[in-house]
Amino acid sequence: MTVDVLMPHAVIRVRFLTTAEGGRKTAIQGVREGIQDVKYGCPVYLNGQAFDCRFWPFAAGGYELGQEYDIPIRFLYPERAMKWVSPGAPVTLWEGKTIAVGQVLTIDSRELSTSHGPAGQT
Repeated sequence: MTVDVLMPHAVIRVRFLTTAEGGRKTAIQGVREGIQDVKYGCPVYLNGQAFDCRFWPFAAGGYELGQEYDIPIRFLYPERAMKWVSPGAPVTLWEGKTIAVGQVLTIDSRELSTSHGPAGQT
C-alpha cells in the first residue's frame, strides 16, 4: 500500500511521554541506517477505537521524549478512521503501551465529504 506523506488525513498535536512517565525508552529517530525517508507506524486511539496510522519522523528530524509535536498523519484505512476524527478529539499513540497523548488539530476537508459519524451516523 502506498501512503502519500504530502496528503495527511489529519494533523495531531501530541506530547511523547518520557521513559519515567511510562513512555518509550528511546526517541523516534528521523533517519535509520542512512535512509532518510523512513515512515513510522503505530495505532492511534480515537474515542476508544484503534486505527493504524503512518507518519514521517524525518520531516521533523525525529521525535524526542517529553516534547510536543504537530504531526501530519495518514490512516491506512481512512474510511474507518475518519468517522472518529474531529478537531479537538483526544488521541493516544500506542506501542503496546501509551507513548504519546494529545489531540486532533485539523483534518483534511476532502475526507469530510466521504466520512460519516460514529457507528454509521451521518
